[in-house]
Amino acid sequence: DVPEAAERLLLDLPHALPREVELGADLFQGEAVVDADAEEQLHHIALTLDLLHLHHHGEDLKLWPVLIERAPAESEMVREVADQHEAVDASIGRIRELLSAWRDKPDATTRDALADSLENLTVVLSAHLDDEERLVVPLAAVTMTQDEWNAIGEHARSSIPQEQIFLVFGMLLE
Repeated sequence: DVPEAAERLLLDLPHALPREVELGADLFQGEAVVDADAEEQLHHIALTLDLLHLHHHGEDLKLWPVLIERAPAESEMVREVADQHEAVDASIGRIRELLSAWRDKPDATTRDALADSLENLTVVLSAHLDDEERLVVPLAAVTMTQDEWNAIGEHARSSIPQEQIFLVFGMLLE
């Protein structure tokens, strides 16, 4: 069985990360302001994007290969869900470009593009994470060992900057 804490983390991510992205999109609705508070919110959006990348990188390294090897009858489904990372990664890349542009020159065009891109990521990400929760987690629960689950968690934990670890846990508990 999937250890309870690891399963809980995987099941909480489908709710926490899209919620955080959506909160980021809200920042750019209407007349967005550039000030110290907005800069903190931009850092929070960047952290959320980093966590999403980290989550996917861990899956790419430690989840998909195991599932494909051990559950060949489900390999097509696993590959389809894994391939959804490309659309998510493209959205993340676009948002990072726009965040940089916003910091350089905060204008209405960039604001609107950021809001649209963050909303798009919310839609793409929610669908992807729903597929993971509905299709992948049950398969992993009967396919992976305790040590393999621990390795996924350790990959994530070791990659989160120590000064942000409590913020990350707070995001998951929200």
